[in-house]
Amino acid sequence: MMKQMIVVGPRNYNETVIDFVANLSKKPGRIGYVSLNKTYSSVMCMLEDRGADMGKFFFIDCITSSLLPAKGVKNVAVVMPMGSIDALNLLKNEIKAAVSREKLDTLVIDSFSSLMVYMKEEKALSWLTSLLNFLEEGGIGVTIFVLEDDTKRDAVKQVEMRVDSADIIKY
Repeated sequence: MMKQMIVVGPRNYNETVIDFVANLSKKPGRIGYVSLNKTYSSVMCMLEDRGADMGKFFFIDCITSSLLPAKGVKNVAVVMPMGSIDALNLLKNEIKAAVSREKLDTLVIDSFSSLMVYMKEEKALSWLTSLLNFLEEGGIGVTIFVLEDDTKRDAVKQVEMRVDSADIIKY
């Protein structure tokens, strides 16, 4: 499956991500959306507004638990906010479980830039590298969003080397 990193400018970040993911939902397969910077409810509303096929999505939300509980939502897993080793391990475990349980074909990570806000970039890179290895072994595609301002960071350069180079898209 395809591994791609999408570099997005800060002014049109949300629109670009949501448009891309909405278009992704028109292709065959189930999509896991890992949100490190928005609540699942806001992502769902934006995707619905763009006509995304919501039946294809499973959300892993790292924001909502710090704001309010997610009750009665079947296509969402809410994990603790980022910032600790425990949170990273829980997130990786939830992703692995969701890939299997939800039969995901593609994982969207929104965003690696956000992950680097929560922790040192070396730790974020180590976590993402491990996750990429797991996804690659399982034949799961991945789209990793990164803010344009972060493209000079060493961790982002390392991620860029791990993805399919023909599929790096800059907006």
